[in-house]
Amino acid sequence: MAEGSPSRVDDDETLRRASGAFGDIYDWPTEVKDGQLDAEHGASTSGGPPYDVSELTPHKAFGFPGVTMSAVEMGVVVPDELVVHGWDLSRATGQPYRPLRSNSIAPTG
Repeated sequence: MAEGSPSRVDDDETLRRASGAFGDIYDWPTEVKDGQLDAEHGASTSGGPPYDVSELTPHKAFGFPGVTMSAVEMGVVVPDELVVHGWDLSRATGQPYRPLRSNSIAPTG
């Protein structure tokens, strides 16, 4: 688990890396457009494309016994967990799911 400060990413080089990661990891094609990632389709809970992208500067990291993942693998798992469990919690409590920014987390490692 990681704690840190998010910051918006809008430079083409980093956005191309994030787009490539989404394609490689999730088989989800996106393209860089006007400082965001655009896609033909997206999750209905995300508000739809285009998407802002943020990167996390970690301040603290916590490990759990028996978990043996590299930093890159953990960088993919953490955003996934935040989105999935944020949505789970909102549904369980009858609240709308509203991320701080539209689908603002992307693996960039």
